[in-house]
Amino acid sequence: MKKGLLALLPTPNFYSSIGFILAHQTQLLAFIPPKAKKDFWDKFNEATGRDPLPDEQGLVLHPEGTNKFWHECRITFKATERETLRLFLGDDIIVAGQDENHWNINNNNLFFRLLELGFNSGYKQDKQAVQVNIPEEHLQSFLEGYNRRMR
Repeated sequence: MKKGLLALLPTPNFYSSIGFILAHQTQLLAFIPPKAKKDFWDKFNEATGRDPLPDEQGLVLHPEGTNKFWHECRITFKATERETLRLFLGDDIIVAGQDENHWNINNNNLFFRLLELGFNSGYKQDKQAVQVNIPEEHLQSFLEGYNRRMR
């Protein structure tokens, strides 16, 4: 198990929440202006052990001249509002609704934590790739969260 950013939230509730969002059509998206590309690439490499691929899904590179200075990372998933109330991904994490069943989390640190856990940028998530990175003592919480279905 990687230690970096994940060491910040080693709680059963966190891992249950990770399992839940993994099972609910999660997308990891990053919007990257040219001035922030190197920093984003460095953080991506630290979290995944590799550089982003040229056709990496979920990464949107802004054109030169864009009036933005920092990357913006977003996690989206499908859930009911009631289900989002059970999530705990950190004190600084705000879950905001796009509509009654689609939710956003705009948080760069969580984005990189999820990459470190084995999530993919873009739309295709692999349960096994994430599950192997869950500490044994939190595996049951992760699986319970993953198996919770929308109500």
